[in-house]
Amino acid sequence: MRPKISVIIPVYNVEPYIRQCLDSVVNQTYKNLEIIIVDDGSPDNCPAICDEYAQRDERIRVIHKRNEGLSAAWNDGINETTGDWIMFVDSDDWIDSTFIDNMVSASDLDKMQVITAAHHIDTSVEGEKISDNFSESVSFYDGQGRDQMMLKSIEAFGKRFGVVWNRLYLKSFLISKSIFFDPKIPAGMPNDSVFNLEVFKKADNTQIVDCIGYHYRILNSASTLRYRPNRSELMVYPIEALQNLLADYPSETLKQMLDARILEFIFFNLIWDFFHPDNKEDYQTVVRRIREMKSNNPYKRVIYQADNTYLPWKAIILKYALRLSCIWPLKLLAKVYRVLKNA
Repeated sequence: MRPKISVIIPVYNVEPYIRQCLDSVVNQTYKNLEIIIVDDGSPDNCPAICDEYAQRDERIRVIHKRNEGLSAAWNDGINETTGDWIMFVDSDDWIDSTFIDNMVSASDLDKMQVITAAHHIDTSVEGEKISDNFSESVSFYDGQGRDQMMLKSIEAFGKRFGVVWNRLYLKSFLISKSIFFDPKIPAGMPNDSVFNLEVFKKADNTQIVDCIGYHYRILNSASTLRYRPNRSELMVYPIEALQNLLADYPSETLKQMLDARILEFIFFNLIWDFFHPDNKEDYQTVVRRIREMKSNNPYKRVIYQADNTYLPWKAIILKYALRLSCIWPLKLLAKVYRVLKNA
């Protein structure tokens, strides 16, 4: 019998998209599934919709809980699974009907602990789609390919390397290594990147498969750019967690790529916190906070020491603007970004 796949779907305030997500999972050609829906205290009609689907399909179990955040919801799902493999699906995304079937068929499930597939990126603009794919399937054994696996995955997915929704994780591996999501990292922070770095650090056998079928939805709306006060302070813990996980990796390339990611975090600190329209702090207070941010690690090290080799040109401009305390250009850049995202 083919292995049992446990699909974990955390749900919070996604009523316009939840039916498409659940329909895509329920209608998979791969039938040996259990579907764990974690209702994280959703304030809309999602809890009732999830219960409706559970009544129609005995493979579905719904966990209703008070809101504790995405990391806790993922962990609750892991603890409830009874399958051999775990797959995560975001509740505003969807998957092709043959996705799990194709992924299982392309994978060496008897030997692997983690399997990565490709995905589509669907924007809110009708018909606009970007696809990240691999040209071939690649396997790494006995821990010898950890750096290569991570580098290849980062090369293919860029900043989406950390995502958990395009992978199969062997449940017994996660449990035996005590790998769970860190609940101290809030939603919107790189909790999935920290999880995956720990996974790839401890996994011996990993595989990238040449199949595609996951649709990641990007919503170009004001809701995706909501005000997140003190984001720069909240980011310190997950950034340090990422750095600690990479501390004993021999690959300098991976560490330089992490520096590029940290500069991207700084950019979003400008958008979601310092220069957000809902931030009512006066300009001098914002300037003071930015200067405090750049004078303390982990930001200080990256701003003053990061190598330009793996930095995109936007990150290089940001790095030197921060070095020179050019605040007005940073404010303008944040404003332009928000305008473009809401266009």
